Amino acid sequence: MRPSPRHRLFVALLALAVPAANAGVYKWVDAKGQTHYDDRSVTGQLVTRQVIDQRVIAAAPDWATSSVPADYAQRVTARCTELGARLQAYRSATQLFSRDPDGQVYAMSSMQTGLAIAETRRDARLYCAPDAARELYAQGRTP
Repeated sequence: MRPSPRHRLFVALLALAVPAANAGVYKWVDAKGQTHYDDRSVTGQLVTRQVIDQRVIAAAPDWATSSVPADYAQRVTARCTELGARLQAYRSATQLFSRDPDGQVYAMSSMQTGLAIAETRRDARLYCAPDAARELYAQGRTP
């Protein structure tokens, strides 16, 4: 009896999953308190049996100990304040307006309004998070 293409695919995927199941996993929590699982540490060290047997805690990443220029931190704080005010204005407005590429003003649809609010919330979480200036500086972002 000849194996079906589905059976071959299943066997191939299973063969790929077996080494992954034997790999080690790092669990780490970022500055925002979110838990992550990965086969590499935050320093980029691959988890191997030798690394696990050494029982050595990986060093803190460079961004965790680097200093942030004062003017950069001030710009991040200002951006956080601006985003908070914008979000408040969006929530209290009865209608939002925008401009098209030709400069014409138009009323935003409910879907566009929802997207504008969601994008502003996302940016506010990024710029208003604890230690945001340090993380953004480490990523090379311009506030």
